[in-house]
Amino acid sequence: MSKIKILSWNVEHFKSDKQTEIANIIKSYDPDIFGIIVNVDLLYLVNT
Repeated sequence: MSKIKILSWNVEHFKSDKQTEIANIIKSYDPDIFGIIVNVDLLYLVNT
């Protein structure tokens, strides 16, 4: 049985001046599944 490689990245850590570096990091892991995590203030969403 083969393993699945999963990588997630917090969108807050994407800096416009480091896009190439981040892309290289992601590429080096060669994930089968890649997800971007977005931190959301749920209380703000509920109250708006």
